[in-house]
Amino acid sequence: VEITYSDDAATPGDTLVGTQTTTQLLPWAFMGGVNFDLTPNVELGGELRYWLYRQYRKQHTDVVGIFLVRELETMKNYRDSWQTSGGLRVHDLAPVPALELMAGMHYDRTPAPSSTVTLDQPTFNHIGLHTGARWTVGRYRLGASWLHYWYDIPTVTNSTTSPPSNFRGNGTNNIFTVSLEARL
Repeated sequence: VEITYSDDAATPGDTLVGTQTTTQLLPWAFMGGVNFDLTPNVELGGELRYWLYRQYRKQHTDVVGIFLVRELETMKNYRDSWQTSGGLRVHDLAPVPALELMAGMHYDRTPAPSSTVTLDQPTFNHIGLHTGARWTVGRYRLGASWLHYWYDIPTVTNSTTSPPSNFRGNGTNNIFTVSLEARL
């Protein structure tokens, strides 16, 4: 960690150098899913993930070597988080047996209450739509996908972070991928 004095300090540009250690909670998680063939060419799948974030009340950082700061404590007050998803895959169709088509959706509930969201750790509830296709030729498989996320960004006026992170916003995200796989 390095702190540089600003221009209005007694010794502008002077620096303090130290080290920091931050503890981070890795929550217990439970996950399960199911896939089944609706027909010989249509597969349905679903999944549920649940994380026990309720244990994550605060983040603690110890600072060594900087006399101004010994520790930082950031309140998190997380709640449990979950994600559910489902989709379908169409494959082995007689006219185009090498083609697979996929579509699905998910909902993700953030563990962070809006009052503790920060710019370095933005997390929001969101819905995702997923589509994709794969084409197999011999030992190669070419894939392409498109994902679209809609973020549920709340208006935050009660931030407990320091400095406060009060904000409002909206957001979407598009992710395009292309992949090439080869069997050895």
